[in-house]
Amino acid sequence: MKRFILMLAIATLLFSCRKNKDISILYDVFALKNGVEWKAVSRCVMTKPDTIDIGADYDYNQNGPMTEDLFFGNILLSKGKQLLFKNIRSNRNYTAFYIVNGGDVLEGVYSPYADENNYIEIQQIDYCRKYIKGIFQVTFIADPSTKKSHPEFPDTIRFTNGTFTSYYKENIK
Repeated sequence: MKRFILMLAIATLLFSCRKNKDISILYDVFALKNGVEWKAVSRCVMTKPDTIDIGADYDYNQNGPMTEDLFFGNILLSKGKQLLFKNIRSNRNYTAFYIVNGGDVLEGVYSPYADENNYIEIQQIDYCRKYIKGIFQVTFIADPSTKKSHPEFPDTIRFTNGTFTSYYKENIK
């Protein structure tokens, strides 16, 4: 009887962590970018046993191939709110940046604006399926070189009401 209960417990654990074939393959990021709806495809990588990088790619065609990339780096893989910075902090470096790529040329670089409430909050984690879900808000300002080469780009980009869902893959070195 004890063997049966032990086998039942092991089988339960194995089946609870198996991959669900009905899971949608859409991993999305939604937000308001300067007040306009913005949607992107997310990608997430575990870079350390307790740390992930989350990226969002938005492809559009405006006089040639262009992409927008939103990135949150060195994020602790745990539930809760984490503030986003541009510079390295002594305890942990939660970073964020936003770039515009034109084909193979970097067109615009934006960094978090220090005087704003910039954060990412992981609200749900499923360690078995390697799935995360959360919210974010961040305000970026253009790098001086961006404004010099592309004066038509906005000075400030605000992402509000941001949500993300993603499955993460391990890339621990």
